[in-house]
Amino acid sequence: MYNIAICDDDKSFLISAKKIIADTAHNINMPVDISGFSRPDILITEIQEDVHQFDIYILDMEMPEAHGFELVKEINNLDDSIPVILLTSHLAFAIDAFEYSVLRYIPKQQMSNRIQSALQAAHSILNDTRCLIIKTERELKKLPHKDIIFLQKEKKYCVVRMAGGHTYPVRKTLETVHKELDSPDFIYVNRSHIVNLPYVNYVGNGMVHLSDSTAIKLGSTFIDSVRLAVGKHCQLL
Repeated sequence: MYNIAICDDDKSFLISAKKIIADTAHNINMPVDISGFSRPDILITEIQEDVHQFDIYILDMEMPEAHGFELVKEINNLDDSIPVILLTSHLAFAIDAFEYSVLRYIPKQQMSNRIQSALQAAHSILNDTRCLIIKTERELKKLPHKDIIFLQKEKKYCVVRMAGGHTYPVRKTLETVHKELDSPDFIYVNRSHIVNLPYVNYVGNGMVHLSDSTAIKLGSTFIDSVRLAVGKHCQLL
């Protein structure tokens, strides 16, 4: 689940923008929870006091109480890798965006057409930085999502197969690890296996074929959900 904060002092636009974002995210299989702010000072307070942690910020650049760039500064100070999308009614403001860590700027009148590519870009960035934290015999270890090929159930363990061939047994249920991953890229293909969608080459003959040459049996009750997930994932590429 991706937590999105959108801030715009125009309340009517804020309502319509939230719907556009929600509909677009649904269409590309990107689960989101959207929080709307019509007052930038409230969002700034939440950022400074760490009330909520947001994965993506979508901000109006021209607000009377606080310019969009003031919010960008606060976000960049917190973590300059967090995707920020700026909305503007005046294209000239976009030139100033190069001074800050901003993913995209979108003209408000073109939001419906451009928000999908912006969300896809944000999804790609977030997926590259997310990690699964596991406990080994000696230490806590971070396993980047982008390097996990698949997970499988083995007795009381969930075994994580990484790119490069390394495997890590985790003494947790497959279901528990799936919840910890909290990403639409990881899907069940049968009751004992979860695959990472970027590593799926194709689905055929009752098998899910992965880029490391592994072929995993596709469970009969998972056929429709796997085909739907693979199809939607292709839209994100």
